Amino acid sequence: MNSRAVRSSRRRGFTLLETLVVLAIMSILMLLTMPSFMRMLKRERLIGAAREAASMLRFARSEAVKRGTPVGVEVHWVDEPDLIRVFVDFDRNGFLSPPSGCVPPVPGCTPEDVVLATVPLASGIGWEVWGFGGGWPTFDALGRGNATGGFEFVFDEQWAALGTNPVTDFAGDMLEVHVDGASGRVRVRKLVSPAGLMTPEDDSIWREQDQGGVHWTWAD
Repeated sequence: MNSRAVRSSRRRGFTLLETLVVLAIMSILMLLTMPSFMRMLKRERLIGAAREAASMLRFARSEAVKRGTPVGVEVHWVDEPDLIRVFVDFDRNGFLSPPSGCVPPVPGCTPEDVVLATVPLASGIGWEVWGFGGGWPTFDALGRGNATGGFEFVFDEQWAALGTNPVTDFAGDMLEVHVDGASGRVRVRKLVSPAGLMTPEDDSIWREQDQGGVHWTWAD
């Protein structure tokens, strides 16, 4: 028998016991890391919903400037899933008006509102709107907002446990898409754990990602 054959004959695979030990270690590691991994996926879905809303608001602002007429954003929640819709607000009432059947140049008629884009909100995400003069956000031909306001996003199961004032009651993973009425600027901000009575208008309880060099932290 040559030396190469001798060396080959001495090789061996893993024993059954060694394989079982490796599998047991892998299973323990998976059990330890799975909760953290699932939380990360949920947070990415929450961040994705906020960024999608911010993208639609910025799109509405750019369309208002381009078209020279008000463009608004609304959330349609009658059907599942909830939908974010960008629309040309021809009648300037701040809402997506239903078809009227009235067609210009008939006296008193204005063009019907037109939907420019629609995207579904991620499942499992609760939302609330504040500000904007009690309506939906709209932008004028100069890119300015109709009023300051924001869209707040949080996980469904956490939203269900909140009281009448989410910002006061909630001290966890809430994001806000904020629109400045004067400039039309759109920002995504995260709630800094509140204490005591606070309102959405209180800028001190919100922080943009890496604002002041500080990265977002999350409640576990």
